[in-house]
Amino acid sequence: MRKLNRISLLSLVALAVALVTGAAQDKQAGSAKAGANAGGQSQLERGRYIVENVAMCELCHTPRNENGEPDRGHWLMGGPAQLRPAYPSPAWALVEPRLAGRPPGTDADFIKLLTTGISRTGNPPNPPMPPGATAFVGALMNTGYMMPLVWGTEIVAGVLILLGIFVPFALVLLAPVLVNIILFHAFLAPTGAAIAVIACLLAFVVAWQHRRAFDSLFVWGSPGA
Repeated sequence: MRKLNRISLLSLVALAVALVTGAAQDKQAGSAKAGANAGGQSQLERGRYIVENVAMCELCHTPRNENGEPDRGHWLMGGPAQLRPAYPSPAWALVEPRLAGRPPGTDADFIKLLTTGISRTGNPPNPPMPPGATAFVGALMNTGYMMPLVWGTEIVAGVLILLGIFVPFALVLLAPVLVNIILFHAFLAPTGAAIAVIACLLAFVVAWQHRRAFDSLFVWGSPGA
């Protein structure tokens, strides 16, 4: 009887150990699976963060709707460039390629592009804005007010100069804009620097005609002293 009880007790202990071990393994497998899913989800979230918040790919590669908002139905599918040059530039890409879905053209076109640098149009792709220039313009646009402020300043000053009204004041308004245009092309986007220099020279010609109005700006010390 004692031997039978001992065998029964050992059987119960073995069964309990088996159940505990199985439960632990199931829990570990579930944790590993959950960890894998969480890892995959975190990778997706990281990719979304890089695309939408760091590189801000949609700024150029997503078309806008009638309200000027990104079209989620054509997310990263390319379209007309949102950033246009202020003057015609042959090196400026006017159409942004799509980043989502299959590459444009056939497989043979894409292989040719990767191996020879020639696109399906028969020419090399137009280069984008230099990275520094893209970051600078993107930062200004993301403020929500800076680019409209610059454009508004240029329009108001241009109209005043054309009408001959408050011309010195209009030139003062344009001065920081022109300085920034020169520095932008000098340090960030050398393409188009010649046009920027011409614009500054034209402004200087107009300023020279009204140079007497600026005498008080170049007085050493306080004008009233």
